[in-house]
Amino acid sequence: MSELSQTVSLGSVSTTLSLAVRLVDCYTGSLPLGDPEVRIENRDVEPVRNPSGYHVFLDLDPGTVTVVVDGGRYYVDERVTDVDAVDLTDPATNVDPSDPATLPLERIELAPAPPYLFPSTATIVRGTVHDPAGKVLPDATVSITDVNRDTRTDANGEFVLFLDSVRDENATVDDGAVRVNGTAPVLTVSHPDLGSTSDTLADSGGHSVLREGELTVRDIQYP
Repeated sequence: MSELSQTVSLGSVSTTLSLAVRLVDCYTGSLPLGDPEVRIENRDVEPVRNPSGYHVFLDLDPGTVTVVVDGGRYYVDERVTDVDAVDLTDPATNVDPSDPATLPLERIELAPAPPYLFPSTATIVRGTVHDPAGKVLPDATVSITDVNRDTRTDANGEFVLFLDSVRDENATVDDGAVRVNGTAPVLTVSHPDLGSTSDTLADSGGHSVLREGELTVRDIQYP
């Protein structure tokens, strides 16, 4: 059964369907490892897990909700605001069970956490972020500039990012060296209390040190 037909079938499970959440491993594009948990913020309701991997919420009051995902061991936690829960029994609803685009479905991509089991051929950047005093810095956002790829540091200030030169826009490989927009990739780090800083993945000559299919380790300290 295709994902599209599975999605359509969700719309016909019950008129009490309010919201279905689909978790996706952003590295593989498939179902996530382990068992991440999904909940609705400030709502005491448990989702039903269906065989296709959807977390289905029934009988929610219609309106805007916030979906919170506990990524478990392998993924960064996520919090998605402005998600619409609907009442399919309301004649005024715009949901059409035959049209997947109108169904109350939310797709959430999960970013790998440091313990994630990457294959040995992955292009990976691992590191630790420190504050100006040298202490590890949790909950900092780390991204590769001009590439749609970001993550957050864990309680130990550690992060992991992957880069796919085939799928990631602006990324290319030149003699094994990964470049973004033709130059060495740049890591951007931001934190709500400390602002932003950056680190270029380059050697003293300005050449990219990020190699395709290899691990690069980078420690970053706020000035």
